[in-house]
Amino acid sequence: MIKMREARISDINRVATLVRGLSHYYLGDGQNDCPAWLELSLTDSAFFKRFNDVLFFNVVAEKDGAIVGYISIKSDFHIYHLFVASDYHRQGIAKALWQYCQQQRNIKHSTVRSSLFAVPFYKKLGFSASDSVSYKDG
Repeated sequence: MIKMREARISDINRVATLVRGLSHYYLGDGQNDCPAWLELSLTDSAFFKRFNDVLFFNVVAEKDGAIVGYISIKSDFHIYHLFVASDYHRQGIAKALWQYCQQQRNIKHSTVRSSLFAVPFYKKLGFSASDSVSYKDG
């Protein structure tokens, strides 16, 4: 059974490890390294800052005590991070994390900057493209 709960400071290392392990989904074809701006957002200190910032709402999905998903909402409307462990893709965890945040924060409208990998998922949630595909440092 998957349990959703607000993230705690003690979760930072596990959340950061999960997200860094999935950051390759942001890379373009033929790209092997994350751009510096992305690397900086994935440090333990960057997670610590977000976990302590009142503008961010951080939630984890747990299964048997292991963190298998994470979402961070900025200012109650922008999806900053949404990651689910590869072994748990297509099991409804990302959708459940999003719905949990919507209910907890009464979110009616939201924005996201998505990797190309995640675009189909966001479209299923009802998001629509507001601009054409763009790249930032790869």
